[in-house]
Amino acid sequence: MLLGPLLLLTVALIVVTPLLGTGLFAASFVVIIIIVIFVVIFYGGALFARYVRRLWLMADQFAAESIGKESLLSVLQKIDAMNLPEEKRLKRRKNYLVANVYDSNRPSITERIQNLLVKSVTSS
Repeated sequence: MLLGPLLLLTVALIVVTPLLGTGLFAASFVVIIIIVIFVVIFYGGALFARYVRRLWLMADQFAAESIGKESLLSVLQKIDAMNLPEEKRLKRRKNYLVANVYDSNRPSITERIQNLLVKSVTSS
């Protein structure tokens, strides 16, 4: 799944290194900079996706406090019972890092239901 970004990194290294000339220090410096940028972008995206998912779950908590936990749970369970194609895809997802951009930013309905149930057990 990480083959695409690694291939892109390899191509970038192959293209940039000959442009630097024969200076070993300059070439190694550019290679290190490219690797650092790659890691920062990839890890930053994963952290951002985790933060957005946490916001979704916090929004569910606020909604449960305002309209009632039972009402929100029944709505989420009805949505879960509809077997929507996008929810099926979110349920199959095993890793947020290899999901597409839109899927990695939001939890599945099942995760949202579990979050409400866990929060109600721990707050009681």
